[in-house]
Amino acid sequence: MHTHKSRQVILDKNKHIKTVVNKIGSIDATFRFFKMEIIAGEDCMQTQVRESGCVFGFDFSRVYWNSRLHTEHERLVRLMSRADVLCDMTGGVGPFALPAGKKGCLVYTNDLNPDSYKVLCYWRCTRTGHLKITVSSAVPVIQSSHSFSEWCRAWWPTSC
Repeated sequence: MHTHKSRQVILDKNKHIKTVVNKIGSIDATFRFFKMEIIAGEDCMQTQVRESGCVFGFDFSRVYWNSRLHTEHERLVRLMSRADVLCDMTGGVGPFALPAGKKGCLVYTNDLNPDSYKVLCYWRCTRTGHLKITVSSAVPVIQSSHSFSEWCRAWWPTSC
């Protein structure tokens, strides 16, 4: 168990950290987030994460975020050209979609988690500016029973 002293050391040594959490239980199977308990600091799960030149703001207790995927997202975006189209069916809060959009790719993204979907809509409405990022309105929530071809037909009915 974490002692009060070790919790406070984390906050004292990392001035940018405001809240320390402990994951409890297993990952939510539907929306892919962990139940957490706050063990030190502020009683707030809102956070901002900087990655690939983007700032992502979200409630960490309601969405899935894995910083270890950053290297893979970055590698794939480096391989893409402005002429590429990214179709990200599990877009989360946009850590793959937004950097690809900033590179100039056309991006279609969505997520099953309503909280992640809200963040994606926020990017579409207020942050993208010249970026070509579209959050699915034809299929607002992708259920696991939908196949990729059904999702694709919603976007490009004449080409699938």
